[in-house]
Amino acid sequence: RVYRVDPADPERGCLRAYGGMRWPWAWSGRMWDWQESARDFGEACPAAYQVAIGLPDTMAYQPTNLSLGTTYYAALRVTNEAGLSSEVSSDGVTWIDTALEPGDVHDGPLLLQDIDWQSDTSSLSVSWMDFYSFFGPERYEICAGTQPLLCDIAAFENVTNLADGSPLTRAVPHPTQLQVYNHTLRGLALQHGQTYYVTVTLVDTVGRRTAAASNGVQLDATPPLPGAVYDGRLRDAVDTDFTWSSKVFSWWDAFSDPESGIRRFQFAVTTAPDGETVDVWTDVQPGSVVSVSTQMVPDGTVLYHHVKAWSVAGMYTIVTSDGVLVDSRLPPRGDVGDGADAALALYQKAPYNGTGWDLAFQRGLDALSGRWRGFVGLTLPEAAQHVPLRFQPTAPRIEVGLSTTRALPPNGVPDLVSWVACDPGEDVPVPLVACTDIAAATLEALLLSCWNETVLLERLPWNKAAWPVNCTCLDALATYRSSCLYQRLDPRDDAKLLVDRLYAVCAPPPPPCTPWQSQGNFTAANLTLSELSTYYVLVRSTAQSGMAVVVASDGVTIDLTEPQMGWLETSSYTNADGVFNIFVFWGGWADRGQLNHYELCLGASDAACSVYADVGLTSTHHYRLPLSNVILYHQVCLQAWDGVRLHTSKCVEVIQMSLEPPIPGWVANAPATHRPWVPGLEGEGCYWGDWVAPPGTGGIKYYQWGIGLRPNGTEVLPFRYSPYAREGRVPPLRLPAAHATRPLYCTVRAITAAGVGTTASSPAFRVCPAVAAANVSV
Repeated sequence: RVYRVDPADPERGCLRAYGGMRWPWAWSGRMWDWQESARDFGEACPAAYQVAIGLPDTMAYQPTNLSLGTTYYAALRVTNEAGLSSEVSSDGVTWIDTALEPGDVHDGPLLLQDIDWQSDTSSLSVSWMDFYSFFGPERYEICAGTQPLLCDIAAFENVTNLADGSPLTRAVPHPTQLQVYNHTLRGLALQHGQTYYVTVTLVDTVGRRTAAASNGVQLDATPPLPGAVYDGRLRDAVDTDFTWSSKVFSWWDAFSDPESGIRRFQFAVTTAPDGETVDVWTDVQPGSVVSVSTQMVPDGTVLYHHVKAWSVAGMYTIVTSDGVLVDSRLPPRGDVGDGADAALALYQKAPYNGTGWDLAFQRGLDALSGRWRGFVGLTLPEAAQHVPLRFQPTAPRIEVGLSTTRALPPNGVPDLVSWVACDPGEDVPVPLVACTDIAAATLEALLLSCWNETVLLERLPWNKAAWPVNCTCLDALATYRSSCLYQRLDPRDDAKLLVDRLYAVCAPPPPPCTPWQSQGNFTAANLTLSELSTYYVLVRSTAQSGMAVVVASDGVTIDLTEPQMGWLETSSYTNADGVFNIFVFWGGWADRGQLNHYELCLGASDAACSVYADVGLTSTHHYRLPLSNVILYHQVCLQAWDGVRLHTSKCVEVIQMSLEPPIPGWVANAPATHRPWVPGLEGEGCYWGDWVAPPGTGGIKYYQWGIGLRPNGTEVLPFRYSPYAREGRVPPLRLPAAHATRPLYCTVRAITAAGVGTTASSPAFRVCPAVAAANVSV
């Protein structure tokens, strides 16, 4: 064994042992000095065994011919140049015989971590411990083979160093301080799928040998089979191309390794589609196949998920997703209205203006309709990287629902009709010509072919739902609806109402949504609605990224009450040219909701008024009728319509008198006779009588009288109004001197109730001037 003596003080030299020794009896673990030696130098080392060793610091000595059960002592004498010596000896060691104990051998480069698979085809690594020999290890010999303890792959290699590169300790090891060794056999030619075993042999200091083999390591030199990597959440089970959040998810499946199996996954998220360029990978928890990553990136950035699958043998495969584009922008908000838009069924863009396209009231209790427009897709945001063509934006997903509140309920679902998908799909080309120019006669024939020929249009009941239907003319209806004439008709025109009624009954039932480009219609049937309640159409537009906007209509109210009746008055007269004028005035009409328009009709008083004209929301109207020589009785009827086509009517009678003039009677300047001379005009008068109004004229309404210088003239005294009397007194009047001898005439004009007048004059008469100082001869 190896001992050390401190040569600085031969008188006080100290004998110590390197390392520990493994004894079969109790061991204190202490190092002891010369004072604890059992014997002195002379006793321990007789002269015959003393060997001069010079001045080394250590000395290794192997005694020969050792005997079992004998205790041996190591003794040391140190002599200086003056010949003085100091001596010391050990306390002895007894030679006994012990068996060799093979230890544990583990495959793999990591100490005491056994592996079952590896991918390296040129080397085998091994670690071992717990090999025991009472005399300590001299060396270890390592080899490899295709069977345990077989060395047909790599021959024995001597190992004389520890794992850290220090030499093997020759001393017997302490039981609690066992050394671990490792070694790598290199330059091998290993085969895929083969199992290899490493054999470790201990050779102790007395030449004895013991060996142990590893449990084998199988070679897997192929990477795992690639699977698929998807962008998005695993719970959705679909690949996502767009996301609104910088917190991106991925999941993967179908990775496998038929030899060693999959051991672990790593993932990374980059803007590059090549996973081989990834430098930093993140480990995934065992058993997980999902990843979550948060990266603050601008809109328009495409992120790629890379997954690295490792086999148990240490091979890996990298698979990259097809990318997900980050876009946090909201889709554009469109307009939502109540009521359907028939123009969409013809793929024509209806001109919407103001509230003309929105329905505020309805009277149906079992169905609701809505419409939308302007829900277009987003444009591709600007991005610093190349964006593949498949990320070009498309139209948003449209969903429509009905709710009793304009605000979306807290659960995000409309409470009347839940969300119904209405995908606009691809754009439909708009015809270059918005309508077809079809001759009116042809259209009339088409229309006639669509209703019962025994019922004429003017005899149809006002209730449009009761109109007869003949569905054999569906093609004719479609043609009619495509005509320019139809599209120019007023929405309340009877012909248009008839066509729409027939088409609604005969056409196949439309789907809930009739979309076209970024606009469309929605109709929900079999509802139970309540009067005076307001319902709203909700449209949710969701972009490809998942960002959504919800737009609500302003609501439609159920109205089953007719408008409230107001007042209606007329005023009429006949012009001098014989035109009969009727002025109609009305007001005070009201509705629970809002009046839509008024319709006015002028007809005979002995028949129902049937031809109504839309006069909008005006409050006056003027009729001009031609002259008539007989009395006519008219009626003016007003209908007030609300938004649900409920109306209230009121009629008043208007009489148009005969335009036959009155028959003149007599006219004179005295009550009973006519005088050719009058002393003066002041105090005189004009008298008339026996004037007659023909039947149908309404009688003589009033008279006018005056005095003129010619028949029917009124140059001296203009016409004066006399509604009741049959005479007229001349006011104080000074005649010019030239009129003193000129003939004068009383002129009378009678006006009938129809406004027609006749004029007549008295015989001529003169004024006699006063005579002063005259001589009279008889």
